[in-house]
Amino acid sequence: MRNLSNEERKLIIIQFLNFLSYALAGVFVSVFFFAHSDLKTTIFYNIVSFTSFAFFYGLSGITLRKISSGLMMKISFLASALYYFLLFFFKERSIAYLVPLGILGGFSGGNYWSAFNLNQYILTHSGRRAEYIGWNLALINFASALGPVLGGWIIAGIGQLSGSISTGYAILFLIVFTILTAAVILIEKLPSHDPPQFSYRHVIHHRRSTRWGLVLWQQGLMGFFDVALSTVSGILLYILLRGEAALGLALTVASALGAIGSIVSIAFLKRYRYGFWIGVIGTVIAVYSLGSFDTIFGGWVYILVLGMTAAFYVNALTLEVYRVLDASPGGWKNKYHLLLEQSVVISVFRVAGFILLYIFLQFGDEIAVTRLWLRVLPIIPILIGVLLHRSTKTARSAAMHPVPLADTKNLP
Repeated sequence: MRNLSNEERKLIIIQFLNFLSYALAGVFVSVFFFAHSDLKTTIFYNIVSFTSFAFFYGLSGITLRKISSGLMMKISFLASALYYFLLFFFKERSIAYLVPLGILGGFSGGNYWSAFNLNQYILTHSGRRAEYIGWNLALINFASALGPVLGGWIIAGIGQLSGSISTGYAILFLIVFTILTAAVILIEKLPSHDPPQFSYRHVIHHRRSTRWGLVLWQQGLMGFFDVALSTVSGILLYILLRGEAALGLALTVASALGAIGSIVSIAFLKRYRYGFWIGVIGTVIAVYSLGSFDTIFGGWVYILVLGMTAAFYVNALTLEVYRVLDASPGGWKNKYHLLLEQSVVISVFRVAGFILLYIFLQFGDEIAVTRLWLRVLPIIPILIGVLLHRSTKTARSAAMHPVPLADTKNLP
């Protein structure tokens, strides 16, 4: 990490705190809602949350011209802190407020990621980006490894001492509220920059190259796949492992392996253009195992295989986004519409994934339908792998015969 700039290190620290807070409580929010209602209710909450996320991310094309990205990140952290405080305050009654909680969560996430992604693109050097992304994902996985086991122990330990598992959840939510409030201080240290030159006309009318079209499909399919999978897998593992402490330990093992896999993938992806297939194949095996084996064995195959391999194609997807952005003509201020388009696509596909799963859950036992869904879902990472393979081939051709990604001649 010594090769990274101070700004790149600051971004990694901010991401670490963001993911630490999420890792402490994120999966347990889904488990909390599931334990006090059912899976359909939990999926409905996610539909509201990610619809709100997509709306506020889409609105960022306006807000980032009025508010600095640093201030927007600060507001998003404070909104997230408020979200966890409300969970702490309402406890079991939170189920009655799923819609406003989902909107607040989406507001926080949409504003945070629009501001963070812009800062990440501006402040990271293209020549160091593979190293930056690798270390970033490694520390994200480290935070994700540290968080679940601590969160599970806090819930189980305080729940046992107090005689109420709900008290354990409440204390965990209060701790996350405190972390997010404290994290605001770090955001002030990021350098300022000019607002992006943006109009929604750019999203609609810009010329999309073949390579950028491939990126959008990759991101969309990933959106359909990733968050819905993490939500239902967390609940299935909770059922299989029978408790918050065991679930936290299992997710910690997966994330620790993910941190190691991310570091290994840095050098591997530099050397082998098609190394992402390791992640694709591993993800297919892991997801199919969780859907096929209603046993602790199936759960641990999912945890171990996904943890060791997923970083290989997750890192490759992120690298491809920034490589194509770098190939676009013009400075960063003329490219925000591309960042916005990419993020809105992934958000819309996430909502679509949750809606489709919600519809399927109406036609039978929730857990049985979810397992069937997991046995079909592996087709998605295979499609992502095919698109990444094609992107790699297209990149070679683009290097010899550059094709404009977007027409920037008439931008204001």
